[in-house]
Amino acid sequence: FFSTQCHYCSFALSPFSGPLSEDSQRLLKSPRKPQRKVPKNPYKVLDAPELQDDFYLNLVDWSSQNMLSVGLNTCVYLWSACNSQVGRNLNLQSILATFLLVTFKVIKLCDLVNDQDTVTSVQWADKGELLAVGTNRGITQIWDVHTQKMTMELSGHTSRVGCLAWNGDLVCSGSRDRHIIQRDIRQPHLTEKKMSAHRQEVSGDRASFLCHIRICSIIAK
Repeated sequence: FFSTQCHYCSFALSPFSGPLSEDSQRLLKSPRKPQRKVPKNPYKVLDAPELQDDFYLNLVDWSSQNMLSVGLNTCVYLWSACNSQVGRNLNLQSILATFLLVTFKVIKLCDLVNDQDTVTSVQWADKGELLAVGTNRGITQIWDVHTQKMTMELSGHTSRVGCLAWNGDLVCSGSRDRHIIQRDIRQPHLTEKKMSAHRQEVSGDRASFLCHIRICSIIAK
């Protein structure tokens, strides 16, 4: 009995013992969110002919505005998962873009056949208004989705651009030439930063790529 009582006393003096705080009690009493059901079958199937089977390429990306971009051979196609209902927070350009995508289902954004080039990567900007397109010839194109026009074309790589990433106005491209180039689209030719630490092609592994982007950002500062 004596040992049990001492054990109880030492437990009572522990900093981890005692009544729960009000915040903890409030958290425990709050209703739990219903468990999200993950569907086992797709609700929509899109044809993607000529989709390249290559680990190093990133040919599909989903935007923050619920828009899908797919690179198929020489073309980039867009498909919107939004319905015909327009939210109050959308501006006029977003309304027009949503209307076009809902009406025509799929839009061909660009075709590089005249440039004798193919699409090797696509990546949406954070706001979902700009799309970066990497090509087999080492070019990075920036497209405005609302106007469906290319706003700039960035060179600098000597081989295909297999992965892209955005950080605000900064766009980074990774290539088979083992380089990562960071540019500010507000001044694309004045703020170019190049990193060449890879021994092989810059992988499409996003976690690894973002790590190198952070290093590039530190170098830029």
